[in-house]
Amino acid sequence: MAVSPLSLIKGIKYVSLDFGHNSIKYLSSRAKNGKLKLLASGRRELPPGTIKDGKIIDTHLLTKIIADIFNEKDMKPGVLLVTPASGQEFVRNLKMPKMPEDELKEALVWEVQDFMDIEVEKIALDYITPLYKKIR
Repeated sequence: MAVSPLSLIKGIKYVSLDFGHNSIKYLSSRAKNGKLKLLASGRRELPPGTIKDGKIIDTHLLTKIIADIFNEKDMKPGVLLVTPASGQEFVRNLKMPKMPEDELKEALVWEVQDFMDIEVEKIALDYITPLYKKIR
């Protein structure tokens, strides 16, 4: 999800969690009047075995660690931006015919099912349509 230029004016809070194999990096900021203000940031080491090969092994412990971070840093929920541990995310370029956006969302689900070995309902799926300049 891209940060909307309008959100930089409205005072929206952003919370970012970056999951690594051994730690979580976190950042809380507020966008207002075209500027970002840092509210809190840091890094928390994870006990061995919490995340393994990009997969969460101990969900209860990870939930507690995240809750502790929010409580200790007095972070309030906002727009949540999450980066998964490497190995569980990917970008795929697909060529799709022109179609209305609501049809594109549904067609994308069908396309993704062709090359995913996991149920589409269990993944976060998004897309970006490229912008092309008209050549005259």
